[in-house]
Amino acid sequence: SSSSSSSSSSSISPPVVGMISVEGEKVPFAAPVNTAAAKGSVEKWLLQVETSMFSNVRRVCNSAIKSYAAEVGCSSSSSSSTTTIPLHPQSQEDYKRPEWALRWPGQVVLLVAGVFWTRGLESSLLSSSSSTSSSTSSSIPPPNHPQSTAATSATTTTTTTTTTTQRLLLFEKQCNNDLLAVVARVRGDLSPLNRATLSALVVMDVHSRDVVGGLVERCVVDVEDFDWQAQLRSYWEEALVPNPAFSAYDDPSAGFYDPVDSSSSSPSSSSSPPFDAVFRIMSSRVDYGYEYLGNSGRLVITPLTD
Repeated sequence: SSSSSSSSSSSISPPVVGMISVEGEKVPFAAPVNTAAAKGSVEKWLLQVETSMFSNVRRVCNSAIKSYAAEVGCSSSSSSSTTTIPLHPQSQEDYKRPEWALRWPGQVVLLVAGVFWTRGLESSLLSSSSSTSSSTSSSIPPPNHPQSTAATSATTTTTTTTTTTQRLLLFEKQCNNDLLAVVARVRGDLSPLNRATLSALVVMDVHSRDVVGGLVERCVVDVEDFDWQAQLRSYWEEALVPNPAFSAYDDPSAGFYDPVDSSSSSPSSSSSPPFDAVFRIMSSRVDYGYEYLGNSGRLVITPLTD
């Protein structure tokens, strides 16, 4: 009798094992939500589903970021050479980015693409100081040289601007190659869901490439420049205040750390704070909410819709 009662209860209140969007995209939960344990209190298991949504979207974002860093690559800010920003192969068949995007939820793809675009662009700007120091040291005249201090300062500034512009031009070429690779894949044989994912990525890639081109035209050389600060920027960084709702279902082996920073190579712990997605524009900072939105289309991005 007890077994039949238990079977009847589980059939009436099945566990929630994931999310399915209206487009048919699926995001499984790491641990199912037991609705039967709520004993008829719908609000209890709905809150558990909401918490699980936050935690699992965050978990998928973390995994996608690590996957992107390992498979597609990212630019490095540690070297002074302008050739250290890796350009993807010229052959469209060699591009790994479109295939990477097809394995992840569309919402996560856009977030991760924004994070690595921001990282790559700021890497181009930040590395200008180190590259300039070595290139300008030999051009500084001795104290008794007739050239004035103003002339020396102008030379240094010119060299800095030239070096940074070269890096931005190289990064703009990379962004354009990324875009062409996705466009080529969209023209191929795809399911409606995969086509929606890549179509939204195309819109974002067009905007990203145009922003880099605009920064080159305006000779932006510093991350604090207004033209860059006015852009919507995506980051994956240490959480200022870890959210209990997000960390309640964290798997210690998942390793919520920055996959690009070799100094943080251990899973979440008291000495290794969890990382979260953050958006910035000017002095404003907004934490990513990890609310699952499905795989909807993306409007053309303008300064008013960014």
